This record gives sequence, C-alpha cells and structure tokens, in this order.
Amino acid sequence: MSTKNIQQRVESLLAERDAAQQPVWVRAPRAGAVEHYSGLSRGKLYQIAALGRIKTASLKPPGAVRGVKLFQLRSLLDYVESCVCNTPSPKE
Repeated sequence: MSTKNIQQRVESLLAERDAAQQPVWVRAPRAGAVEHYSGLSRGKLYQIAALGRIKTASLKPPGAVRGVKLFQLRSLLDYVESCVCNTPSPKE
C-alpha cells in the first residue's frame, strides 16, 4: 500500500470516527490476525502501547489474573497518521 493510500485510509477512518461510525475502544486481534481499523498486529499494538504512544484501558477485576486490554481507536489512528511519511514514493 502506498503512502498516499495509507494517508487517505487514515483520513477516511478519522472522518468516520468523527461521524460516530466507529467504536471508541477496540480489542487486540487474535494471534495471527490484524486489527480491523489500523491493520496492526496484536504484538505491534502492545509494543506501541508499552511506549506510551496510544491510550489503553485495562478491564480487570481486583484480584483477577486475566483481564481485557482495550485500545483507544482515536489515539491509534492518530499514531498511524503521525507515522505517515510525506516523501514521494519512488517511481517504478
């Protein structure tokens, strides 16, 4: 996917979010799959979250071993958009 296509996709997703057509929070995909809106893998989501680049919420009752990690979609899309390089792609 070219840089221009990625930027257009991110802008489209942000516009949909502003129109309340997207969820506020998303779960990490199952192992081997990618997150629907960003196309990032489960591992990449956790890596970016560990760096503090995206907002997360952990839903875990006190004393529980397991819980659910949620990722704020807006911060995730903002992060992806911040990574878009504005340099022209090489001509083939």
